[in-house]
Amino acid sequence: MSTLYANNILTFDNIAHNKGVLLASANKGNLGSDTNGVVIYTAGTYGSRVYSLFFSTSDNTDDNIYLYILNGSTVYPIGNIHVPANSGNSASILPVNAFDPSNCPGLPLNDTGKPYIELAPNSALKAVGNGSLTAVYVSAVGADF
Repeated sequence: MSTLYANNILTFDNIAHNKGVLLASANKGNLGSDTNGVVIYTAGTYGSRVYSLFFSTSDNTDDNIYLYILNGSTVYPIGNIHVPANSGNSASILPVNAFDPSNCPGLPLNDTGKPYIELAPNSALKAVGNGSLTAVYVSAVGADF
């Protein structure tokens, strides 16, 4: 993918990344706070774009996850993702697409109509649980500029 900046110079993705993290019982926090958040994706020197983000769980109860960007010490909430019990852990319950508009409304769309998150240089995409959770697996696909 490419991005057209104000100076009309095309910038192309340079380094692709697949990232995965685990949210465990210690990763509980509140909306608007960076307490106990887990880094999913750290942007590169020139910024990054996250193209997809999925949540799966082996928990037998539903989980709720706050998704946010941390830029410096400022928290920018993006969404609250509801992760049903055993999502992605059962053939009948798919992983949760965090970029679904019902989870993260207002994300920009690429030229194929799919949502993404643009990260400023050196910022981080993070998540934290809201309530009880045991194991929520997060998978991200993105690229640095």
